[in-house]
Amino acid sequence: MAAANYSNVFLGGKDRALGELRVDGSGLKWRSATSGKVVQVAPSDMRGLSWAKVRGGQQLRVHLKGGNNVKFEGLKATDREALAALCQEAFGHELRPLAISCKGLSWGAANVDGAMVRFDVDGAEGFEIPLAEVQQATMQGKAEVSLEMHLADTLAPEDEMLTEIRFVIPPRSAVEGGGAELDDDDGDGDGARTAESFLNKVISKADLAIDQEAIASLSDVPMAVPRGRYEIELYGGCLKLHGKSYAYKVMYSSIVALYSLPKPDQYHVNVAVHLEPPIRQGATFYQLLLLQFPAEETLELTLNASDAHLRDKFGGRLRSPLSGAYHEVVAQLLTGLTGKPLHKPAASFTSAHGASAIRCAIKADDGFLFPCERSFIFINKPLTLIHYETIRSIEFRRVDKEAAGAAAARSFDMVLTKKSGEAIQFANIARKEYGPLFRFLMEKKLTIQNIAAAAGGLEAGFADRDDDDDDDGDREAAPRQARRAKEAAKRTEKADADDDDDDDDDDDDDDEDEDEDFAAGDESDVDEEYEEDALPGDDEAIDKRPQKARKTERKAATDGDGGGIDDADDADDGDEADEADARKPSGKAAKGKGSAAAPKPKRKKAHKDPHAPKRPLSAYMLFASEHRARAKEETPGLSIGEMGKLLGAKWKELPADEKEGYEARYRAARAEYAIAESAYKKGLAAKGGADGGFTQHDDDEEEEEEEDAADGSGDD
Repeated sequence: MAAANYSNVFLGGKDRALGELRVDGSGLKWRSATSGKVVQVAPSDMRGLSWAKVRGGQQLRVHLKGGNNVKFEGLKATDREALAALCQEAFGHELRPLAISCKGLSWGAANVDGAMVRFDVDGAEGFEIPLAEVQQATMQGKAEVSLEMHLADTLAPEDEMLTEIRFVIPPRSAVEGGGAELDDDDGDGDGARTAESFLNKVISKADLAIDQEAIASLSDVPMAVPRGRYEIELYGGCLKLHGKSYAYKVMYSSIVALYSLPKPDQYHVNVAVHLEPPIRQGATFYQLLLLQFPAEETLELTLNASDAHLRDKFGGRLRSPLSGAYHEVVAQLLTGLTGKPLHKPAASFTSAHGASAIRCAIKADDGFLFPCERSFIFINKPLTLIHYETIRSIEFRRVDKEAAGAAAARSFDMVLTKKSGEAIQFANIARKEYGPLFRFLMEKKLTIQNIAAAAGGLEAGFADRDDDDDDDGDREAAPRQARRAKEAAKRTEKADADDDDDDDDDDDDDDEDEDEDFAAGDESDVDEEYEEDALPGDDEAIDKRPQKARKTERKAATDGDGGGIDDADDADDGDEADEADARKPSGKAAKGKGSAAAPKPKRKKAHKDPHAPKRPLSAYMLFASEHRARAKEETPGLSIGEMGKLLGAKWKELPADEKEGYEARYRAARAEYAIAESAYKKGLAAKGGADGGFTQHDDDEEEEEEEDAADGSGDD
């Protein structure tokens, strides 16, 4: 089945909006370019199609079986032939020409055609009015019918709108003199009865009789946006909000979706109403209405309509009476009247506190961010709705390893950049919410701009830190981690003493090999062990073992052959000489000056946890694993080092676009590893907070392998 897309197409009507139209076998689908609103017409709902020339281009009008019509404007005259053939093939409807009168005459024929009031001039259409826009219809005298329109709250003071129109329907004998012509249903030539017949048709078609009384009324309803307490009256086609200072009227056709949002405090539940177009109060536009209800308050509501009327008009979506929690009754009532879906927070997201929202701020306004299945919604001020399909990228700030290790970094920020270029920053999100939020975004496949830093923040345990400002938690955590660091120092000192006894019989070559990598002042292996558990401010716990190691080194250097440290200088300088000795080079550098150096203390190797997640292969290692077999076939007999040099040279010659493929695979694997490692660490913490002496491969070693391979000197 053929299909066609047409850009820059306006949805005709009072709320004219620009979008894109698609025509295929499933029907016509128009999507707004700004709000994402979708208007879809199925072939089974079509009564006919017509083509007319209007202001700004050509118009495709779809006549619906219910009597309404949908207009698509801005098409080109050259589109008609192809569109007519496509509609005939896909829908079985002929695209008929429609004449529009441009004479500007004020007399003609008024008719009620389905759900429209149509005014024709000399057989051509002058204008038409949807009966859904008619608020009230009354008789003015014997031959005059007045139609009052719903007032739109979305217009600015300088905008114009139709508020009332009057049809003068004189007796048939006076039709030639001017006025609206209408067939006399009674045949008595009475113009008053003719106008009354027209009025009765309007009232019956527009369902104005039932709208004289509200289907349901809610009193003293608290609303967060717009703020205040309102009386809410719900009619068949609209709802009215009456406040102390303002009153609003919202057509059900302008309601796009409904949201039920339970607050984390568990005391209130918000019901949000998404409007397109928004209502207006002065210079302020409200695209979202926010009602707030106590979570435990109940309501029993009897609707002011018969069961038959509810069944026929609302398709069985409503029943009377309604009972239950206050917010649930209101949500059911709005869903039934509007036919719009009720959205709730995503079931796959749970915050660190077990809630469906996280606390954050937009600029200086504090509120809650609810991740839903298809959108983010922020309450209360500014009430913000962001659909996932409109997000171009997401950036996390203050989540890298350096920020994660800072004592002052108790929160992070998330910046959402929309496809339109607008950036919205959610600030001061508690660090413990980072893990759940990061996993949710990965699940929704949203683009994270700084994925490496984001994954690094998760690896650094950023998500597992407590954001509580209470000092009691800090006082409890500091001694516990300092005590663990001191115990580790004692274990390492004992292990070093045992290793010194075993190292007396080692060969000089072995000692020299060990000393080649050691230099005074470099970060020692013991430092790495302490950095894993010690707090950033526990200098005593961190430096205790390295200081003893330096004293042992100075003693060995003094007793060794070839001189060493002068005793007279020691006596004169005291502790300053000790510190200077600690800064002197040792190992191979000291041997070059004729001094003996102590061997580097051996570090007792810890066991690896078989249940720990395995680090992903780097981009180079992915490349090497795929090309190693072929390289062995092409050049057999190579040693491990030669093979590494060969693969490193090939990696350097690899084009940038092919390298990017391996880099992308590595970034994706890295993100998955970060999630798995976070869950693994949480499991260890749940078992008592100890890691059982297990270690994992260090990132620095992996980076060194990659650099060596790229230089052509590393092994595979």
